[in-house]
Amino acid sequence: MKKLAIIGVTILTTLSLAACSNKSDTTKSSSKESSVSSSNTSKSSSKTSQSSSSTTVDFKTAAEFESALNSSQDTIGKVVTFTVDNVVPDGELGYTVWAGEHLNFVSTEVLNWKTGETHTVKVKKVASSLGSYMITFETIK
Repeated sequence: MKKLAIIGVTILTTLSLAACSNKSDTTKSSSKESSVSSSNTSKSSSKTSQSSSSTTVDFKTAAEFESALNSSQDTIGKVVTFTVDNVVPDGELGYTVWAGEHLNFVSTEVLNWKTGETHTVKVKKVASSLGSYMITFETIK
């Protein structure tokens, strides 16, 4: 059921991104219709690795992060640590990593992450569609 929901969300998000490619709003919408911000998914953009020793983690689990999103907190620029639940290397939006109940971390780069690994990222943008979140990020560790 989760996979079917993710496929539907992915298709809806792709269509919304194409239709709204010049928007820069990254806030969560409470409607069931797609509310998608444009995500800069240029193939030439690269994620900058940073040392985690100087980084403060704002959310120590996917559940904490998802709770913040559900309560409409501003999470842009925040640092999140999460455990990978599943990897979809050829997702509609790119390399997609599932975490938590409704979190989809999306990258234009192949990260070669594995299920069960723990990663720390800095949130760049968040889009919400049908109760799931598509998150673009910068890899921290």
